[in-house]
Amino acid sequence: MGKLKEVNVHIGEVKIATNDTQLKAIFGSCVGVALFWRKRSLCTLTHCLLPSSPQPTEEITGRWVDVAIASSLRLMDATRANHRQIEAVVTGGGNIVQTQSEGKTLVGASNVAVALETLKSLRIAVIEEDVGGDYGRRIIVNGASLEYRIERIPRSSNV
Repeated sequence: MGKLKEVNVHIGEVKIATNDTQLKAIFGSCVGVALFWRKRSLCTLTHCLLPSSPQPTEEITGRWVDVAIASSLRLMDATRANHRQIEAVVTGGGNIVQTQSEGKTLVGASNVAVALETLKSLRIAVIEEDVGGDYGRRIIVNGASLEYRIERIPRSSNV
């Protein structure tokens, strides 16, 4: 097999990988959810900016965590009966530029909470969580092997 085509997943996007594709994204407070359906050799990656959509939508988008996960499942053509065959990796949700204020929930933490809650309600197993902290992350998802790699990106000292 030749070199994989690299596809960047930008803020607000959901992408599905083919066997010649490698999906990549970098996250700060945004959250990424990679779904793997190994039985069908499919995987997706979302780049979510905000936790929940203000109104229901059937749009394929990664802007909101709740809608992005549903969008990924639609791209995979998964039904509720298939959800137990799908695995998830959740990453991002870091606190890159803000300082924690007492009583204030940061957007990254909210993104992570909604991702985990949504996956649990759909009965999709989370096989890895690399979330929170004060650093960013990069994820690379291989559409051919259905493997992934998460790299931590240190916070800039200029922030």
